[in-house]
Amino acid sequence: MKRWMRFKVLIWVVAIVVVVWCVGGPLLNNEIARRTWKETPCKIGTISYRFMVNGQLYWATRRNFWDVNYHHGTYPFAPLETDTTCWINPADPEDAVLRLDTLTNWSLAWDQLRPPVLALGGAFLLTIFGLKKPKAAAGASRPSNQSGGKGP
Repeated sequence: MKRWMRFKVLIWVVAIVVVVWCVGGPLLNNEIARRTWKETPCKIGTISYRFMVNGQLYWATRRNFWDVNYHHGTYPFAPLETDTTCWINPADPEDAVLRLDTLTNWSLAWDQLRPPVLALGGAFLLTIFGLKKPKAAAGASRPSNQSGGKGP
């Protein structure tokens, strides 16, 4: 029984860690960037934004820290369009974000929130349906015939 209880607790601990990592990670990244990243002028193109750091032209597509499907790199010459401001990691200029609005703009959060929803749902289902105490084997509970009576 103790083994099953420990396993249930472990399942819930793992689910809670996944929730904290997937929800807290972008929020923490947003706050760190707000304090340490450099605000940089950039230009928004059709699908990306471009910016200059130390004479090198970079590009990125990450809109905020909820955006998990983003790309970045150096950019070949291309026409620049709308002026705006983006945030650049001074230690790694390819690491950029267009807006620091993770706390207020949850429109891109579903990709990041899918794993915690699945982890909590899985923990709930395993706790309710999948972790029942195993029953003893049917033959193991019968008393043996040691009374000395005649056998078959």
